Amino acid sequence: MNTNVIHIDPAAIAEARSIVMRERRMALSEREWRHRLKGYGYALTDTARGRLITSLPHGTVIGPL
Repeated sequence: MNTNVIHIDPAAIAEARSIVMRERRMALSEREWRHRLKGYGYALTDTARGRLITSLPHGTVIGPL
């Protein structure tokens, strides 16, 4: 996992979080949710700090869920 955090516009973080949560409401399972997020170029990473939204394919941290 890439642990480098780059500065991302707060509006972009909010938009990514909105997409992630909307897809969670539509998904029937955790597995389906993760699969749906891949279509948007996002992934979820579980860390000691909590769940993070990351970008694919490099795993750049976008922000906390």
